[in-house]
Parts: sequence; structure tokens; C-alpha cells
Amino acid sequence: MKEETLRQIATIKRGEGGFGMIFDGHGDAGHLFLSDGNVRNGDIIVNRDTRSITAKEFAGAIISRYEHKLIDAEHPDLYIFSSCISTDFVHHVREELERHRVPVPMMLATSEVGQYSVSVINNPYGSNILEGILTLDGGGRREPTIGDLIHYIREDGQFLYSNPSFFVPDEEGKGVQIGHAEELQDLYRDDTYSV
Repeated sequence: MKEETLRQIATIKRGEGGFGMIFDGHGDAGHLFLSDGNVRNGDIIVNRDTRSITAKEFAGAIISRYEHKLIDAEHPDLYIFSSCISTDFVHHVREELERHRVPVPMMLATSEVGQYSVSVINNPYGSNILEGILTLDGGGRREPTIGDLIHYIREDGQFLYSNPSFFVPDEEGKGVQIGHAEELQDLYRDDTYSV
């Protein structure tokens, strides 16, 4: 499963709407867990049979996409991490990509640095943030943007159990973390950063 996931990230071609991926599972600062990874008494539970994708391996798959010219700088790929401590994971991926001079894609982490993420058992999407992302319609006018999602978070107060962080590429392809400031809602409501 791990090798196939990394292979698909590295080789799948962009569709008309671009390329996006959602990981919804357990994680920590350096791993996306494909098995185990539960939190118990503040500790991540792993064993010798635990399967995971490291931040370096994930970045390697994106680097491979770049080398195969599957990345469009005008319409960056989007990766969504719905897992504990996901902003820390994104920082490690971003650092690895920047070290290899590969443009950083758009990335959304559902939990801030060192923060646990919360799933909602009675939500068919798994969490309020994934529901927001997967059902957001851009007001029916266009594809939804990161600005629309920021507005949804701020105005509708949907994410009481999460503190999402957004990362977008700057003009040099480096990852920049954006926050919830009002001016960012308008800045990222254009079509540049569709979700």
C-alpha cells in the first residue's frame, strides 16, 4: 500500500481540474500512518510492524512529479492532511522540497503545530473541515478557493476542534503559511488558488 501510494503521487497525471490528494488518518510530525498511529495518553502508538510514509518519502514523491514535469506552477497541486500534528508534517515536506529547489504545492493541514486533530464520528466526511472542503461550492459562481474556505472557517465557525493552516507557493516557489486574517480571504478568493 505504501509503495503504491507513493508511486501514484509521483506519476499520476493532472486532470482538467488539477491534481489533489486528501490523507485522512493518523499522523505525527514525521509520518502519515497507514497502520497504527493512535494516540494514547499523549503518545503516538507504533510498533515494529507499523506502516507509515515519512515526510521525506512524501516529499520524494512530489520531487518525482516535478522531475516528470507533472507539476504546473500556474495551478499548483493541492495536498490536504487531515491528521494530528499535520502542520509539523507539512513543514518537514516543505523544507525537503525547498532543499531540492522544487516548487512547494498548496498544502492544507487540519491541525496547527503540535496540535491533535479531531474526527467527528457522526460526520460522514470524518471531520468538519473535510466536510467544508468537499462540499464548498464557491457560491455557485466558480470553483471554490482557499479564500472561500478561510471565510467558511472564520464566518461560519465550523472548526471548533481544529486550527487549519494553509501553505501556498510564493513567486519563487517557496511555501508560505497563510492565516485567517480578513485581507487573506479576499486575496485568495481569486481563481489562482482553487480548492
